[in-house]
Amino acid sequence: MGAYRRVLLKLSGESLGGPAGKGIDENWLAAYAEEVAEAVAQRPHPVVVCGDFNDTPMSYVYSTLSDGLNDAFIEHGTGYRSTFRPMRSLLCIDYILYSNGIKAYSYEADKSATLSDHLPLRVQFKILK
Repeated sequence: MGAYRRVLLKLSGESLGGPAGKGIDENWLAAYAEEVAEAVAQRPHPVVVCGDFNDTPMSYVYSTLSDGLNDAFIEHGTGYRSTFRPMRSLLCIDYILYSNGIKAYSYEADKSATLSDHLPLRVQFKILK
């Protein structure tokens, strides 16, 4: 990965089923988190890690992925942290994390959007020099 300045990694939900190919395999998800965290740690450039982690803020996956990164909600969010509607909007499983070298100015979970069971998250960033 050293030859690339920017890397975008999109994991499909279907891949989280592991060898069984269905549901979410917790060991598979943890292995993904470890690989992404290792790649982030090796990057010389600012990094944003965001998406549906399918895990809570107290989980191994969140802890692994957020290590050394800033959480946009913790830095700029207000109120109750909720991103997943089916659990009566009591569950947060979607995150936006960013490294030093980036400044976040805002965080918003758009509760008016209705196209998904997840709330879209919006953060305004500036890459620092």
